[in-house]
Amino acid sequence: MELKWDGGASYDSRVANKFKLGSIQLRMRDRGGDPLKKPSEFLNEARVTAIGLCLYLAGMARSIPPRRADGSSYPRILVLDDVLLSLDMAHRLPLLRVLRDHFKEWQVLLLTHDRAWYEIAKQQLEGWAHHELFTIRVGDYEQPILREDQDHLYWALQFLQDGHVKAAAVHVRTKFELILKWACESLGLPVKYRQEAHKIPASDFWAALKSAVIEIAPPPGFHRAADGKVNWWQPKAIRERVVSAVLENRIQHAVSWVLNPLSHSQTVDRYRPEIEDAIYAVDELESAVKRAISLEKAGPVLLRQMLLSMLHTKAQPANP
Repeated sequence: MELKWDGGASYDSRVANKFKLGSIQLRMRDRGGDPLKKPSEFLNEARVTAIGLCLYLAGMARSIPPRRADGSSYPRILVLDDVLLSLDMAHRLPLLRVLRDHFKEWQVLLLTHDRAWYEIAKQQLEGWAHHELFTIRVGDYEQPILREDQDHLYWALQFLQDGHVKAAAVHVRTKFELILKWACESLGLPVKYRQEAHKIPASDFWAALKSAVIEIAPPPGFHRAADGKVNWWQPKAIRERVVSAVLENRIQHAVSWVLNPLSHSQTVDRYRPEIEDAIYAVDELESAVKRAISLEKAGPVLLRQMLLSMLHTKAQPANP
């Protein structure tokens, strides 16, 4: 595989054709060295997309114009409009890491109409703003509407306040299912296998999460003896449920009717207080999962701190 570079692009506002374009050509040869007339027969759409993205992002990162005389910088805007449709999830997630790590100072617009991918990207790109684009019919044309995408629990409270109890229940259930899938993936919890993954019921994810236990390792301690010898010890790890018994009972009560498909029935309108309690229970469940994930990540950090402390104390001279 070869890349042929025919010069870069340039811009001159003083001439009629302001843009002067270069070109990048992708050429492929077989094992014998003969050129391939149709590389597309060997590269599927996903591979071509990946190569194109690599070249585009590398070009954008390398073509940042110098600062103006007053020290200000030119706008850095990157627009990716559903460019990942042909890539599987294993190759989409690395792109998010590239955007997060190498384009921090850019204004990045990542657009998609794939709802599942949108929800995954939201979890991966913390600190990003999320918006939804709709259209409404106005006379003979469609008018676009840009709406900030609030959390499902926010919309649940809004609908509940406005008297739309069934809509509130639907948003609570949606948030509950998203938390379950995110928790099982992040904590590595085993879920009953099904050949069609999209048919795994929420009850299977909930069963895995409510029985999950994490080990909390307290920070190590040490004692320096009079002769300068340092004695280390590691307190016994504490096993703790991700979901407390009290929270499990609250969620279980909500699951029995608010967080199941029957929430679309008319009878749900009579249970406004229960739906409100389900909203706060699901919010507490999200906090519990976040805490468990942070504690799991803290394990390697504590081990590293212990090793650094051991090296530091050994390097210090003993007390006279």
